[in-house]
Amino acid sequence: MIDFTDAVRIAKDSITTLQPDARNIKLEEVILSEDDLLYQVTLSYDFGDKAEQQFDNPSGNGLSNLARLAALMQEKRQHKVFLVSHSDGVFKGFRDRKGG
Repeated sequence: MIDFTDAVRIAKDSITTLQPDARNIKLEEVILSEDDLLYQVTLSYDFGDKAEQQFDNPSGNGLSNLARLAALMQEKRQHKVFLVSHSDGVFKGFRDRKGG
């Protein structure tokens, strides 16, 4: 059997494999299902244009502040629930988080 820390690590490894352009990955919640079969690990991450990098560049690559704001608004924050087997740590899949 695996513990919560292992389940979170497995979920994060899965997201970087399935969505290599995911950035700023954060743990939102992790619970063990009522039947003790699956960890449900909710992760959020940024996905879309890499607008953050434009702000790190002092020159702004010639973009006006309005253009930078428009680029940031195209960023998408995703929330996914990753399912990990409690017994053997096998990644079982992921789904959208309900209600968010």
